[in-house]
Amino acid sequence: MLGLISVCDRFEKDQHNQLLRLFFCIKQQDSVAEYLEKFDSLVRQILARDPKFSVATITNRFIDGLKEDIRNVVLVHRPANLDTASSIALLQEETIRDIPQRDITRSEITNNFKY
Repeated sequence: MLGLISVCDRFEKDQHNQLLRLFFCIKQQDSVAEYLEKFDSLVRQILARDPKFSVATITNRFIDGLKEDIRNVVLVHRPANLDTASSIALLQEETIRDIPQRDITRSEITNNFKY
């Protein structure tokens, strides 16, 4: 019986370590909503094994995994928790999506700054 317990403990520890590795590597690939869903699932699994896992670590890791144009705006707001960070990220993504993107040529920039 003692051998079975140590095998289960080792499996559990290995699984927890794998979840932590995934946690520190996860990045936004698609939409913020999809990233949030994957991130939330991962965090729930980690918290099931370690209920005292730091809220600050969770929040900062979420922000670090965001795409740069979204991450920069979220960082300015210095969110205290994942709910706030994810709300800001979702709003920023919506804002970016609503602004038509176009390339600005060097001549356009130069012409705008002539005296």
